[in-house]
Amino acid sequence: MNTDSTIQAAVERYLTLRQRLGFELRFTGQQLMRFAKYADARGHHGPLTLELQPGWAREHVKRTGSVTWARRLEVVRLFAANYRQFEPGTEIPDLHTVGAGHRRLAPHIFTEQEVCDLLEHAGRLPP
Repeated sequence: MNTDSTIQAAVERYLTLRQRLGFELRFTGQQLMRFAKYADARGHHGPLTLELQPGWAREHVKRTGSVTWARRLEVVRLFAANYRQFEPGTEIPDLHTVGAGHRRLAPHIFTEQEVCDLLEHAGRLPP
């Protein structure tokens, strides 16, 4: 196997390029290297597929849930977009392939009584 044709070698080139452009890629780099090892362990060559990418996103996640899967897939999507220039058949997964990667919590709207209680308690705090 030619080392330069591995996904891991492609990820290393991608990370080097992005770091030279000033991006800090601690978490992203770790996740991409995990993806590359996953792909290489399966003997994957050529374009990235829609089977491979979500498969990695779902595998070996301690807190298994669609939000975690989606965040992992977001990391791979950026790499896949770059990788496509070298492997034109590379598929880029849709943002919601495994669900939404971010969820917005509903805001708490204070009642008038809660605001009064909060102000009263705040008035008792020492300077």
